[in-house]
Amino acid sequence: MFHYSGDQDSVIPLTGSCNLVQKLARQLGLNTIVPYRGASHAAPFSQPERSFVLFKSFLEDRLLPEIL
Repeated sequence: MFHYSGDQDSVIPLTGSCNLVQKLARQLGLNTIVPYRGASHAAPFSQPERSFVLFKSFLEDRLLPEIL
């Protein structure tokens, strides 16, 4: 499962998003296997290459590369 939320975002607060994901993960019995890495609210526009890698990794059910 991927959770995407920007940490350079004035629309969706980072702390609220992280708390929500942590609570949801506990309820579903999921563990974090990759540390949090953020982007902006409109990452497909500001970082299209990195966004494509994320989308492709999701479709192929693969982990994100270490360096993006």
